Amino acid sequence: MSKPPRGNRAPLSEDRPAAPRKRPGAPPRTAETTRTAEAPRVAEAPKRRAAELPEAIPRRRSERPAAERARAEAAPRGAATGTVKLVLRAEGLALAVAALAGQIWLGGAWWSFVLAAVAPDLSMAGYALGRRAGSILYNAVHALPGPLLLGMLAVSARDPLMGSFALAWLLHIGVDQALGYGLKYASGFHDTHLGRIGADWTRQG
Repeated sequence: MSKPPRGNRAPLSEDRPAAPRKRPGAPPRTAETTRTAEAPRVAEAPKRRAAELPEAIPRRRSERPAAERARAEAAPRGAATGTVKLVLRAEGLALAVAALAGQIWLGGAWWSFVLAAVAPDLSMAGYALGRRAGSILYNAVHALPGPLLLGMLAVSARDPLMGSFALAWLLHIGVDQALGYGLKYASGFHDTHLGRIGADWTRQG
C-alpha cells in the first residue's frame, strides 16, 4: 500500500497540542513543583502592584483642607479637643464659681483673697531656668492637690485666713482652666493640655 502524502495530513497544532519536551534527567512535573515554581512570582506580585500605584496618598495629604491642617498644627500632641476640651473648660468655670461662693460664705478678708488669687502666676518665673523646669513648677502650682491640701489644713486648724488662701488658689486654677490656660508641656509655655495658647480653641475641636 502506498502511504498517504504528507501534505494531506492535518498539521500537528490542529490535531493536538505538542507535548512539552522534557530535559534529560529532569524530575517529573507535578502540582507541587508547579506551585513551588510559581511561588516567587506570587510573592513579588504585591510589590509590583505597590510600585505601580500612583502617588495618590501623598497628594491627598497635601490636599487636606487648610482648616484641618491648622487644627493639627495648633493642638499639641495629647491636648484635649472637641467636646472633651469644652467639658474641661466648663469644669474650670464651675470650680471658680464654687471657690468664689466659698469665700463669700467664709467672709474672710478680701485683700488676702485677691492677693492669693494672683500669687500662683509667680510660678512662671521658673521659665527663667528653662522650659522643662518652668513647666514642672507651673504645673505643681496649678494642680488641684496643693489647694485641696491647704484647705484640709485650714479646716483642721479652723483658720479662716488659710481657708481664704485655699479658696483663692482654687479660684485661680478654675479661671485659668475656663479660659483655656491648661497645664504646660515641656515643649513650650504656650503648649498646654487644653491646646495651644493663642489659637482659636473652637477650631482645635
